[in-house]
Amino acid sequence: MIQTILFDLDGTLIDTNPLILKSFEHTLDYYYPDRTFTEAELLPFIGPTLEKSFSEMNADQWKEMVAFYRSYNIAMHDALVLEYPGVLDGLRRLKQEGYNMAVVTSKSRRVALKGIELFGLT
Repeated sequence: MIQTILFDLDGTLIDTNPLILKSFEHTLDYYYPDRTFTEAELLPFIGPTLEKSFSEMNADQWKEMVAFYRSYNIAMHDALVLEYPGVLDGLRRLKQEGYNMAVVTSKSRRVALKGIELFGLT
């Protein structure tokens, strides 16, 4: 019998796609000012780690790019993250039914909690 449910955070409990896409767009506009990236070109960046995405683009500056991305991402977090309708009610129902629940993410704990707390999912 299932007793515990693990949830991914991004794209499952909260809609961070607008934030992620805007963060990549902002970063790539800065590092590649002569090139415009379409949304279709940015979509493959959703999922892989920042290290993987940026190191494949720029082996010399990827760490700097990650820091630049994260700075913008944190600054714009609350303005660009969206709530998925029904998630909070669904989690409450699962809790009432006795399920243990946890969130798994590759984000830092601080940023993950920022998203969780934004919509009262704690």
